[in-house]
Amino acid sequence: MPILLKYTLTDLLNLLPWRKLRKQKGKIREKIAQKRRIMPKDKCAELSKSIVARIESLPDFESAERIMIYYPIHREADIMPLAERHPEKLFYLPVTHRRTIEVRQYVSGDRLHHGRFGIPEPKGSRYRGKLDMIIVPGIAFDHQCNRLGRGGGYYDRFLRHFSDVLKIGVGYDFQLVREPLPVSRHDKAVDVVITDQQTARRE
Repeated sequence: MPILLKYTLTDLLNLLPWRKLRKQKGKIREKIAQKRRIMPKDKCAELSKSIVARIESLPDFESAERIMIYYPIHREADIMPLAERHPEKLFYLPVTHRRTIEVRQYVSGDRLHHGRFGIPEPKGSRYRGKLDMIIVPGIAFDHQCNRLGRGGGYYDRFLRHFSDVLKIGVGYDFQLVREPLPVSRHDKAVDVVITDQQTARRE
């Protein structure tokens, strides 16, 4: 008599590679994002200073004239002081639209307004010129410089247009994981990862 195996639709979907990959990413996001959320503010500020100093020590940073940074949320590493400390350089912030990121210039002290996801963004016109460096946040990175973001794919889509620009991912040291991250075809790696304790470069 044949054995009848009963599977639910969820069971079958979980067997699909993309579904398994999404679940793996979700577990990593949840674990690391939670660890970051419970960090005391003074600890975040202390570690952020170390990250800023490491960025400043890069020869690439010294030579860069136009640098895209980001506004930190949910206890992300705060690299905004770079704009205040280096008025000789031009800095830019991302502005999020429905599926895309737009670049706008930012000068330290500019008044920002809350954008699509409540993230402070500069006003003004869109910048379409050259960038020398793009510094991006992430939930997790690995030593091959793969990046795991929040899951919306905004930076993955954005970075595709800047293959010749140095891309730096930043985070606290626990965000640079030992094991390779699960990645999809559309996931964009960065060139360098900087934490408060170490620097990893993509080979």
